[in-house]
Amino acid sequence: MRRILSVLSEALGRRTEGRAPMLALAGILLLLFAVETARELTNAEPGQGVIFDLFYAVAEAFLGAYIVAAVALVVGAMVYLLTYLRGGRITFPEAIFNWVVVGAAAVAVLLVYLE
Repeated sequence: MRRILSVLSEALGRRTEGRAPMLALAGILLLLFAVETARELTNAEPGQGVIFDLFYAVAEAFLGAYIVAAVALVVGAMVYLLTYLRGGRITFPEAIFNWVVVGAAAVAVLLVYLE
């Protein structure tokens, strides 16, 4: 167990390579936005205007994106705090844009989509 924690803390404290986690997180949010908009447009009631339906669909998609962004920020803050408490040096942007946060955001997207 101690070995697993040391490997995990070492992985959390490392710098991420390039912009891959940042682009993956942006892709996850854009995918959620597109899927939620399409889902809300398909569930639109007949008789409403197209502009109203589109506006409502985009508003619902923003709500899902805000939930995923909040999950990413909370997980990023936990990574930052754990790294700081273990004596590591990491900046907050490095803590937010890493693969652990991308994985948590992907799980949050699945939970929002299955709602």
